Amino acid sequence: MKSLLPILFMLLSFQVYAQTKKNPPIKNSTDVEKGYRIIYDYKNGTIETFKNGEKVQQLRPIVGRIVQISVKNYNPYTDSIIAAVSFSDRNTEDAAAFKGLIAKNAKLEEKEGEEPGKGLDQSLDSAKLKKVKLELDEAYGKAQLMSIDALESYVATTSIKIKGELGVEKVTVDQIQEKLKDSERNKSVVKDLVAGVVVAYQRLISFKVLVAVPVQIQNKDVISITFNNHKNPAIAPLQFDYLVQGGVKIDFSTGIFINGLVDEDYYLKSDGQGGGIITAKDNGNYNLGFGILSHLYSRTGGRVNFGLTTGLLTDATANLRLLGGGSILLGSESRWVISGGAVLGKAKKLTNGYNAGDTFAGDEAEIPYTDKFSTKWFVGITYNFGGFNIGKK
Repeated sequence: MKSLLPILFMLLSFQVYAQTKKNPPIKNSTDVEKGYRIIYDYKNGTIETFKNGEKVQQLRPIVGRIVQISVKNYNPYTDSIIAAVSFSDRNTEDAAAFKGLIAKNAKLEEKEGEEPGKGLDQSLDSAKLKKVKLELDEAYGKAQLMSIDALESYVATTSIKIKGELGVEKVTVDQIQEKLKDSERNKSVVKDLVAGVVVAYQRLISFKVLVAVPVQIQNKDVISITFNNHKNPAIAPLQFDYLVQGGVKIDFSTGIFINGLVDEDYYLKSDGQGGGIITAKDNGNYNLGFGILSHLYSRTGGRVNFGLTTGLLTDATANLRLLGGGSILLGSESRWVISGGAVLGKAKKLTNGYNAGDTFAGDEAEIPYTDKFSTKWFVGITYNFGGFNIGKK
């Protein structure tokens, strides 16, 4: 049976050689545009995912492509967000991680020489406040649809414009109250409107987008992104995991198999004339055994993967058998595997030209057998316990 080991080694070596792939390099900015974007809404604690510029509900990034991680709706004056990005393989201890830091953006800078609201002597009333509130709501709606490059300038310009319309240096309740007409100042409806204007303004200037350095998807099972508030560790980190698609991986699993490679076994049935007829014993038509498999596959990005399989099997006869076929890998965090295909190995067969039903003149112990290579079927259920990736990580 030792002759089977070189065969198995060559098969596995050929799989590794034939399937070796490297991640493509980042060529230019169009690689980012054609890749993926993950936007974290810091204020609402939600995630939006995009593929090639289109919003998608489920993101399955492909190995070698680019993912750009952004944060919006944070306060540039108080928040400093860190995004920790890591890649890992499941069902194995092999993991590689790295971190990308998203630092706080600088404060909005107003145009040099402009001091919004300074020197303006104008009074406010409820009608004007309603108009400003409507402008702020519309501006916030537009900001959400803008590209990252246009957003910074738009928010800064709108901030200057609103301050000018209100005649204030800072959009606060106190400064707006000072600008109100005497007849409007103590009305509860107007007080609520002032508060609404301040909230709408803060919402707009807080609507910012931070951009991390583009990250290339590694040949790993999962990309994990964890957002932390650097200035307020009391805020619990939020982690989002995405199953990776593509790349080539070899996993290993072990478990129970049944196969059709059964030793022949015979006894002599009397022919009534002092002789014996070679008769097969009813030992069943399958064997139960224990084995190990390797699974070569490209990730689907889901919880079901399909792969090519080779492996070794041993059963009650203590013979080592070679397995080859296909597998369905089920699950992600823990993985069960259903495999099937052909088993190659030695099995005991009649020899010297004898067949079942022939007359044999000797004793039952003298029935001639030999070990012959045969091919039959196998089916197995195994549990994945680890593996490694092929190609650049």
